[in-house]
Amino acid sequence: MKIYLIIIVSIYSFLFSQSIEHEKVNHAIQGNTIELKIYVDAPDREISKALLMYRSETHQTFLEQSMDELAGNQFITNLPGYFVEESNISYFFVVTFIDGGLISFPFQSPYENPMVIEVDSPQVNDSNTPKVGKNPGELLGLKSDALIISPVPNSTVSSDELVAVVSFFSMKNVDMSSIEVFFDEINIDEFVEREISHFTCNFPFSKRGRHRFRVELKNNLGQSFEPISWDFNVVDPEKTDWFSQLVEHRGRIWSSHSSTNVDGLNNNRNDLNLKYSADLDWIRISMSGLNSSLDNPYQQTRNRYAINFTNDNIKILLGDFFPQINKFSLNGNRIRGFGAEIDYKYFNLNLVRGKMVHEIQGDISDGAMVISQFQAPQDTLNGFIKISRDNYTFKRDVTALKLGMGIPKRVYFNIDMVKVKDNTLSVYNYMPGASIQISDEIWREIDDTTANYLFQIDDRDYIIYEDLKANLVSMFGSNYDLVLMDDNWGWNKPKDNIMLGSDFLFSFDKKRVSIKAGFTFSLLNQNIWESITSITELDTMGGDTNLDGKFMGLYEISDDFLSYSDFFEFGVNQVPLIPVSTAEDISAFSKIFNLPSVVYNFETKMNYAGHNIKYKYLQVGPEFNSLVNPYIQTNIREKTISDRVRLLGNRMILNTKWIRKENGIDAKDENTIFTNRYDTNMGLYPGAGLPTFNIGFTSIHRMSEKERIDEVIIEGFDGAENDTLVADNRLETLSKQINLALTNTFEVFGQQQLSLNVFNSDKADLLFEKKVLSNPDYYSPQINSTNTNFNIYSKHSDLWESNISFSASEYETSIATELHPDYFQEQNVKRWSIKLIRNKWTYSDKFSVNLTFTKGNGTVDFKELGYSISGIHKLYNIIHFNWNYGFNRKTITDSDTNLNTTFRAKLLYTI
Repeated sequence: MKIYLIIIVSIYSFLFSQSIEHEKVNHAIQGNTIELKIYVDAPDREISKALLMYRSETHQTFLEQSMDELAGNQFITNLPGYFVEESNISYFFVVTFIDGGLISFPFQSPYENPMVIEVDSPQVNDSNTPKVGKNPGELLGLKSDALIISPVPNSTVSSDELVAVVSFFSMKNVDMSSIEVFFDEINIDEFVEREISHFTCNFPFSKRGRHRFRVELKNNLGQSFEPISWDFNVVDPEKTDWFSQLVEHRGRIWSSHSSTNVDGLNNNRNDLNLKYSADLDWIRISMSGLNSSLDNPYQQTRNRYAINFTNDNIKILLGDFFPQINKFSLNGNRIRGFGAEIDYKYFNLNLVRGKMVHEIQGDISDGAMVISQFQAPQDTLNGFIKISRDNYTFKRDVTALKLGMGIPKRVYFNIDMVKVKDNTLSVYNYMPGASIQISDEIWREIDDTTANYLFQIDDRDYIIYEDLKANLVSMFGSNYDLVLMDDNWGWNKPKDNIMLGSDFLFSFDKKRVSIKAGFTFSLLNQNIWESITSITELDTMGGDTNLDGKFMGLYEISDDFLSYSDFFEFGVNQVPLIPVSTAEDISAFSKIFNLPSVVYNFETKMNYAGHNIKYKYLQVGPEFNSLVNPYIQTNIREKTISDRVRLLGNRMILNTKWIRKENGIDAKDENTIFTNRYDTNMGLYPGAGLPTFNIGFTSIHRMSEKERIDEVIIEGFDGAENDTLVADNRLETLSKQINLALTNTFEVFGQQQLSLNVFNSDKADLLFEKKVLSNPDYYSPQINSTNTNFNIYSKHSDLWESNISFSASEYETSIATELHPDYFQEQNVKRWSIKLIRNKWTYSDKFSVNLTFTKGNGTVDFKELGYSISGIHKLYNIIHFNWNYGFNRKTITDSDTNLNTTFRAKLLYTI
């Protein structure tokens, strides 16, 4: 999906009140797959597709990836580990509807303001001796021409004034995201602030004495420069207050404000943030907090707070934290509570105890209590009115444990357990003052509908619960009972989920070969209100009427079976009901490796002669469930083979990858979807002063198992001719993509960096001619798009910078049919942008002005003219003020002109 989609998003998104919800991913580890999930709040519109748009910092244009659909308008996709390299990743989402509408996340200008994932390199703790990372076949590090600005080598600085500043202005193609900074061989990346051509690092925990900074960096092709290191002396500052004399500490407080007015809709947000750290020699303390104006008592909290205590081997976490126990169960999801990480050379232990969701009682004026059942008197039996709860959320408790042991990077084994359970006592069955809606059926049974305790809201009749209880007899007579239900409410059912997993790592031949394998098993009880409470219930569950002491007549039931209920509550709503296969016509081996609620993963890597070859196997059973990580795609099998090789004296990098994916591996699934994907990417780095090239090819062939139309004959079926219902679930598409990128740096009136990126995607519907015959209303997923981006960044001097860009996009979607010629849509969009930056101006560290003009032709004809101004101001390096104002004037043919504004400001105080 190209830039024009992002422009058109702003046209449709506010014409329809739909939105996308997404929990942002802020950090990722190099080489690890990133899972991205969204929920589309559009109950009244049919979704055509959901797309992830992403790019790394080394690419100028966004790549497109379709997302897999889950139940309830939820979509999921994964960024593959091979793409998660050494540069940060920008991404956003676009959702298209059958009616041609579009929405995006972020909502406003997602192409210019995407979300960013910071990619961190894996930490290596084998030794304190610095080692230069070098792949087999790779040349030694490239010569570095960096300029050390601060501290000057062999100089003496005060610990409170220690700031590392290194400039790469005279170097070409530096990947700023790859920079790693070490203070006495301790990685301090969390204190690094990366700019366009330099970085600063304000390290708050330096001690008196001789110290060393070391910097490692790479170019845009992943080639390592020679490390930069220098020594200096640190002395104690003159401390004026008693606390600073005792403790090394540093903190920041900042407040941010954003205000947007888009198509007449206003949105305002205020955040207050706090970060503080202190070093007591034997322990380090860090605290953080966020208070947001968007926090709502009827939604999950947006506020955050945390305090961490860390030394060399133990870390204690309180408040909000993001534990990683198992990537298929608990993998970086937010938990509020207590966590502990104990890490020694041959042993590590992780403990988690907290909640992932807090309880929500509901709004007493908006359906917190409801009449769930009304029964008129029958014969000698009284009638009754059952009052239930609605619009609530149980507190979801999480307990997790991970125990690992072994020789680091050689042999490692761990076992883990994650327990997730809803607390049924966290939601009350009675809400004082709750308004209860009265249906028309019940209203007709009321003796006096003019009573003053009855009232209306929006033509609907209501009564307060206490009034209903006090006036039940006068309303319905003495032969009605009022029943307040304690459980089995009609809203969310309380759940119990347990997951057990294990991982194994083995490497040999000096780590050139590594093998990883693991599994994760899950059980889910979807309603613990209906859990098994006796052996008899278990004996006769699932249609088994014989009291033979066996479950389903197959497995012996031990007398102490129910003693495990504290560990997991078994019940009729359990998934899977039987965790093992009962089929007799398959082998025991097949039963083990096709368990319905187990994830199997296997990975091996080989690193020889410059080749980095990987094989991965992943199988997620159709009944695997994780309440703490609910967007995992299930019922899939995936195989991956990839290779990365360096050629031509390390000046060419070639990546190849093949993925075979099956959606629908359950034996009951009658239409498995097969996907074969081939990726090839080549990067060429001819040498200093010469342009770099990157070209990529992708082929995606997706087809279903079904090869013919299903016809179901239904007698008396009114909606089909000849009582025959036709269902055409066939699918076959072929996508071909090519991406070409060129970057060159040269000197003309300053330093210039030119980049050109061309991306073309052609997705063909191979079954269109067949499917349109059986379904004249068939909407084809065919799509063709081309995007061209040209950008030139200029650094004229230390004071002046500029950026000029141009992009052109062409887009064609679907295929016109005889009944629906409007299905085919095309759009052309051109966009011009110029940005001027002034550094170190009066009262301002940076001031910039940006002008943009966009013109679109095709399905939607429009013009958009916009500008933005921004500034960064510092006062004595203690108070920082950043702000940005944007204005857009958007004119759509045959529609109103919209004036949209945005304002964001951030005030930061450093101690």
